[in-house]
Amino acid sequence: MRLPRWSRTLRGRVLGAVLIGVAFQLAALAFDVHQLRNIGQSLATVNDTWLPLARLGARLEGVADRGDVARVGSLVEAARVAVATGQAKPVDAEEAAHLRSASAQLDEIAVATADRARLRDEVLQLSALAEARVAALSARTASAQADALVVSLALVVASLPLGLALFWLAGSALRPVATLTDRVRRLQAGERPAPVEIFNDDEIGVLAAAFNEMATAVDERDRIRDRLAQSERLALVGQLLAQVTHEVRNPLNAMSLHAELLADEVSPDGQPMLSTVVNEIRRLEAV
Repeated sequence: MRLPRWSRTLRGRVLGAVLIGVAFQLAALAFDVHQLRNIGQSLATVNDTWLPLARLGARLEGVADRGDVARVGSLVEAARVAVATGQAKPVDAEEAAHLRSASAQLDEIAVATADRARLRDEVLQLSALAEARVAALSARTASAQADALVVSLALVVASLPLGLALFWLAGSALRPVATLTDRVRRLQAGERPAPVEIFNDDEIGVLAAAFNEMATAVDERDRIRDRLAQSERLALVGQLLAQVTHEVRNPLNAMSLHAELLADEVSPDGQPMLSTVVNEIRRLEAV
């Protein structure tokens, strides 16, 4: 399977790993913010609506028990204000349905003042609804807190392998750099280091290929320089030999000329010796 283009470069892999880590953190942060928002809404609904309704329900129970019908109206109006406060807040469909139920229950209480038994029954239903909603929203708040804690712990746990992956990625990226640094120092010292192995075609691979080409070029330059130096030494030796030959031939020519002149004056007994001298001169000239 062909890897994505961004994953074939060192920069792409590093940025990809960083972006994955940031995405995990942003996702966890968004979830925590959502949970905190739900917790805040639940607490606001409990504090502004259902707890006041529960307290008013307890007072209405006392009023119903005493038959103090005159106070029912004011308590119902106070309860309507608490319900309206809850309905004005951004709540979900379930909570809105319970608030409508509470409002309907208050309407039933308002029309049941003439019947003491019915009034008490309606008040008890309102108190039961308020207490149930307080318990439900408290449980929801606890659940949201637990979920946020679980997500935070999961992020911490996920950060460990992600950190190890980033550490391994950094190590794998820096290891070829250390090798290249060592080879460059050895090349600078005049050695001929072995070529750097190329495992991929990312930035490090391109750098390694460039180093191998440079090392090859330096090696070729050194060979050419050695051949030129050898050629210069041979040329110098040739010049020296030519100079020596020139310096030797001049006296040899003079000696050969004088030997030929003496051939006419030497007695027959000295001719063999003179012939030997002439032959040796000619042999030296042929060298």
